[in-house]
Amino acid sequence: MRDLPGELIHVDVKKLAAIPLGGGWRSRGRGYPGEDATSRRVGYRYIHSAVDDRTRIAYSEIHQDERAVTAAGFWARAAAWYQSIGITPQRVITDNGSCYRSGLWHRAWAAAYETRGVFGLATRHPCNEACPLWVKARGLRQR
Repeated sequence: MRDLPGELIHVDVKKLAAIPLGGGWRSRGRGYPGEDATSRRVGYRYIHSAVDDRTRIAYSEIHQDERAVTAAGFWARAAAWYQSIGITPQRVITDNGSCYRSGLWHRAWAAAYETRGVFGLATRHPCNEACPLWVKARGLRQR
């Protein structure tokens, strides 16, 4: 845990299956008419979240994708929101997802750095190769 609010912000995306209108099979029961209809497939929703390491104050948005454009726009809004409540983001840590490795995400970091002084980091676990994979992959948002 950090000493000051905004010293480290964790950013991540969680992929969840969308629920069709009228509910899924749990509300209608297995084998209802139209259960396998392709028109009822609704895909996924992606919850983009930013969590302050010190205060655990979270900012989240639900989006239709996890592309770099969406992630960069989310970070711009999250950084502005943290500023509005008096928390100045200084560092950002993410997993190594594709939307965070893109050039657009790095340009969003650069823009935040120029206006707010934000420094970006990628997740690196301090243990050696003998560490189990699940230890390396767990982030703050999943805890």
